[in-house]
Amino acid sequence: MLARNVGFDVVQAPTTPDQHIAEEIKSAADKAGIGIDSVMNQAHWEFPLSSSDPATVEKSLAGMRTSLHNAKLWGSDVVLLVPGVVNRQTSYLRCVGSLAEEDSQAHSSRCGNESGHCD
Repeated sequence: MLARNVGFDVVQAPTTPDQHIAEEIKSAADKAGIGIDSVMNQAHWEFPLSSSDPATVEKSLAGMRTSLHNAKLWGSDVVLLVPGVVNRQTSYLRCVGSLAEEDSQAHSSRCGNESGHCD
């Protein structure tokens, strides 16, 4: 209710792994008459997609899947994801390089060819 009382029509909610709590958030938003227009993915800071460790990347992907489930439940159109994190383990160049590689792979799967170009 506070968000509505101070003039907000919509809010961004954090990724919520517990389904029961996610449903409570939806109920509270509905009761207050506000929408949840976006979900702030929580996993990408602790488990960046730009990590060289496959287990870390999988944890990030699992967090994103949870965010997407939340978005569907809440009727959100957007999930905020920070795709790369520069830190002591991941340099800027590694981060940018891994993102370019991920983009190329995503584009290739979407276009059905290995060149990464849609003809």
